[in-house]
Amino acid sequence: MKMKMKKFIFIKPLLIVVLVALLSSNCKQDDTLYTGKLEVTFVNHPYDLRVNILSLDNNNVAIFYDLTPDANGVVTKDLNYGNYVVAPSSLSTYYGNSGFQIQVGKTTKVSYDQYNGSHVH
Repeated sequence: MKMKMKKFIFIKPLLIVVLVALLSSNCKQDDTLYTGKLEVTFVNHPYDLRVNILSLDNNNVAIFYDLTPDANGVVTKDLNYGNYVVAPSSLSTYYGNSGFQIQVGKTTKVSYDQYNGSHVH
């Protein structure tokens, strides 16, 4: 009886570790099943350019705000699938908002041309 008890005491923590490892590895896989990527490119990108990303369902609250483009004028963000609005802002330059859709496993590209007009690819 004591031998069975010692085996159980040893196996119980081992089972807990294996269970936690399995659950945590599944979480990362689930995240990638529902996400896509957004890439916003600006030909003109002044120093004060900031980008906000809003849900189309509730565009009063930004999901991501004050994102700053890199040196090449590019902002990238992983998003859950759905419909969104990109809302760039600058004190010196006017940019219109642009609606777009994120699809699972795909990259949606929004580009602002030299006239600051937006195009979704």
